[in-house]
Order: sequence, then C-alpha cells, then structure tokens
Amino acid sequence: MSVGIMMPGPGSIALWAKRAGEWVRPGEPVGLVTVGQQLLPLLAPTGGVLTAVLRPAGGTASAGEHLAYIDPALAGLEGQRLLPWSELRQRIGQHVQYSSIAAAHVDAGVEVDMSRLQSQRRALKERGLDLSLTPFFVRAAAEALLDWPALNGQVTPYGLLLPERVDVSVPVAIPGGVHLAVLRAAPFKPVSHLAAELALISAQLRAGNWSPELSMGGTFTVTNPGSLGSVWGTAVINQPNCAILACQAVVERPTVAPGGRVEVRPMMNMTLSFDHRALDGVMTMGFLERVKEILEAAQLPV
Repeated sequence: MSVGIMMPGPGSIALWAKRAGEWVRPGEPVGLVTVGQQLLPLLAPTGGVLTAVLRPAGGTASAGEHLAYIDPALAGLEGQRLLPWSELRQRIGQHVQYSSIAAAHVDAGVEVDMSRLQSQRRALKERGLDLSLTPFFVRAAAEALLDWPALNGQVTPYGLLLPERVDVSVPVAIPGGVHLAVLRAAPFKPVSHLAAELALISAQLRAGNWSPELSMGGTFTVTNPGSLGSVWGTAVINQPNCAILACQAVVERPTVAPGGRVEVRPMMNMTLSFDHRALDGVMTMGFLERVKEILEAAQLPV
C-alpha cells in the first residue's frame, strides 16, 4: 500500500528534490515547502519508490493534503528508476487486460501471396499515388465482413449484436501509446479515400485533437504490425469487437507454384484473433480465406 507525504501546514511547494519514479530512503528530504515564513523539508516517511507527485513546484496546498506517494513495496529498486505509467498507458493496459479476461480468445492464420498487390502498388506509385498496405487491408477486411457479418458483431449477454454499418478501427501510434482511427463505411470507399481519411485522422490524433467521432464506435479492427517488421503474431481483441485482424510483414519466401515449381514470392502471414463465444472455425476461416482471396486478386477500387 502506498504511503502519502502530507503538507505540514497551509502554504506552497518551493521545490521537489526527487522526481516520480526515483528511489528514496526513510527520512530523506524529497522537497521543500513554505509554511508561513518557514521553509520546511518534506521528509520521506518510509523508503521505497516515489510513485506520484500530485502538486507541482509553485503550487499551493492545505494542511494535511497529500503531496506525493511512496510505494514501500518497491524498496528493493534502489539504484534503479521506475518510469510511472502515463494516463494513456494505464488506459491501454486496463483495456487489453479487460479484453483478455472478458473474451474467449482463439487465433487462426493464413498465408497470403502478395505478388499482384505489390505489383499494383508499384504501378500506382509510378503514376504518383504512393499507398501503404494498411488501407488495402482495411478495404479487403471490410468487404469480407459483408460476406461474414458475424465477425462484425458485438457480444452481449443476450446474443450477438449485428450493427448495420461496417466501421473499421485502425490503431495509430502516438507519443506514449496508441489511439484508434475509425474509418466509417469502409466497404464502400476506394482505397485512396481510406488512405487519405486515415492520414487525416492520424494527424489529428498525433496533434492531441482527440474526439469521440475520430476513435469510437468501430465494429471491427485491423492492425498492421508488419509495418514495424513483425512477421508473425496475434493481437488482443479490441472490445467490444469480437475479432481483430493482424497483417504481418511482406517477406520474400520460397513458395511452391502450380505445377510444382519453387518460386520466391512476396508472402504475408495474416492472423485473426476472435471471441469463441460468438465465432467458430468455419466462420473465421471463411472470413480469412475471403480476405486472402481479395488481396491476392488485387482488384480493389483505388
């Protein structure tokens, strides 16, 4: 249990000698406060890690108010520094931990031949349209959800809730963590429109201009860890969705072509994590095979 450091009387915080995350010894001064005309030290009541500083230097506080907390259970961390969880990291941690408890996670995967899609992207780039893979993944998944609507649903205590819309969430890296960009009506937008929309929402999120319209209400999630170099892995379901698609890196691999020839082709592992309370192997593999078919055909509207 954390131990609080209290303000000895009404006044102000002159300075902090220790920062959150630093180790302190019992009786060690962690800061100075001004009470009346006196400058008084704030002494650590116990050893441990200073886990939180609640008032900044220059701020005022009333007598008995907690200014900081020490966790004595972390006293063995002397000589090390603890990086306290940011509010964003705490929210992310709580969300994924809840999902791992709430849903019956199962994973499945397929291998996708990206030869045609990579050729299409090179041709588009030569014409001045440089598109990442993510909007192709979003459009392919969204189109497949029209054929397999159960994967677009939400588990409730009473049954599977099937929304009439297909709004795809995409994780966006921001300083300190991730936010979600929701691409609405994704099955009915060309890939270039999805790319532009994703870029616009990502810029707003990275600038700190978060709003519910940008991030909330997605019915399915597509993540692209392959853009960071991942070649295999699974993702935690983004609640309240019942499935998440993870697209890995495209790598050159020897592949057996029709006729038994061995060819080196750009291949991608694609995994689906799903909630087994609502979905089973027939549905999920049907969905994965449909996404694979769409990507390998490389005929999505651009």
